[in-house]
Amino acid sequence: MLHLERLFLLATAASSLAVADQCCFKDGDVISLRSDTGNYMGRCDSCVSNGAYKDSAFVHVKTPASSPWAQWTVVNTGNGKIALRADSGKYLSRCNNCAPGAAHPDEAFVYVDDWTTAPWAQWTCKEAGDGKVALQADSGKFLARCNNCVGGAYPDTAMVHAKTFNGTRYAQWTIEANGKLSTNRCQVPTAAPTTAASYLPTPAPTTMSSSAPTPFPTTPKLKPTTPVHSPTSVSVY
Repeated sequence: MLHLERLFLLATAASSLAVADQCCFKDGDVISLRSDTGNYMGRCDSCVSNGAYKDSAFVHVKTPASSPWAQWTVVNTGNGKIALRADSGKYLSRCNNCAPGAAHPDEAFVYVDDWTTAPWAQWTCKEAGDGKVALQADSGKFLARCNNCVGGAYPDTAMVHAKTFNGTRYAQWTIEANGKLSTNRCQVPTAAPTTAASYLPTPAPTTMSSSAPTPFPTTPKLKPTTPVHSPTSVSVY
């Protein structure tokens, strides 16, 4: 009985453990996004020949701690999405047909000044499992590393072309916040564990002997009898 109670308490405690959640951000969080190659996404100045804007996004940074252009400041949009501000003050955004000759029409550029008027600068964070996330654009596609997809300064550029992040490693990113990796950046609140009430075992009822009580011996009282004398006859002579 005690063994079963102990197992129940252990199961209750295990169910109260917090669940890892990477898509939890505070305004002002400074994060870096590490790709499946181990390199980080960063702002790249004049790295796309004849690009529509000067700053595009490439996956080329090896040490984000010493590379401000690979550090992104999070802004919560208030509708469940986030915006990512670069060191330049502008925001990471989907840009359609902004990179001539690219393998896909949408590339990531850093050019939006005001995310509130630009849905293409707002990203929905999705849990990808194993401590990774995916970032979904307003188009429904995901931010992903793309190798040799555009003529540029580095082989891996950031494009918005992945239709899913499931089983797609190049569309999954590991978040490092303020230069540190944490597999439990934020936690889902859980209810306080309940302690099972312990009851003392009830002793088995004892059976009383069913033998009849022994009567107390009584001494019979004899009623005294008064002898009766018959009158004697007197002889008359």
